Amino acid sequence: MSKMDQLIADCLFVIQFVCIAVFGYAQFCRMLWTTQGVSITWYLTFGGFLLLNLLLMFRANQVKSSRTTRQVIVSYAFLTIVVAVHVTVILWMGYVWDGNDSCTAFLSGMLIIMIVIVARRCNLKITDAMVKGWIAVSLRTAPQFIMAYKIWTVGGDGIAGAILITGHVTVLSRLGQVLYSLKEASWDRNRIATAMSEIANELSWTLVTVAWFVNLCS
Repeated sequence: MSKMDQLIADCLFVIQFVCIAVFGYAQFCRMLWTTQGVSITWYLTFGGFLLLNLLLMFRANQVKSSRTTRQVIVSYAFLTIVVAVHVTVILWMGYVWDGNDSCTAFLSGMLIIMIVIVARRCNLKITDAMVKGWIAVSLRTAPQFIMAYKIWTVGGDGIAGAILITGHVTVLSRLGQVLYSLKEASWDRNRIATAMSEIANELSWTLVTVAWFVNLCS
């Protein structure tokens, strides 16, 4: 990459770190007050999504190492820790499993089973990068569709407005990092799968944002 490209990639890494910190702190403080609209299955599937992409980018770095790829790995690791802290807070606040959680778990599970079945018919192992990528997609889209519905029906006071904005910035900056790693290193299946899952993440998070603002204005 050119020096300008590397500078942009470094800036995205800094933006990513700042936004994760803002997201982590703002949502931590909000959940100490209320968890209305928060779904523990959203966090658990998010953790799975992050771990899958962490593995994909770690493998991508093994295939062809690059500075930007290593930055993406650090970003995923940091966000995984933040999510683990949030799950701890949710449990400490006495979160009660509800029907939306059951629906999210069931829908996510069914999507994963379908992906595995299709992969087998295509002679792809579950360890294949694209299979992991599609599983990561299912771990974001299904939970965030259900989360949007939950916010629409019961409210979203447990979700800090700041995380909606920083969520978009975080996803888009991370997607930018992945795309720059593709440019810097190679268009391997691991990086492509990660980019695919982050695009799905952004689209489904947009639905959550719309539901939150509609609920706020109603």
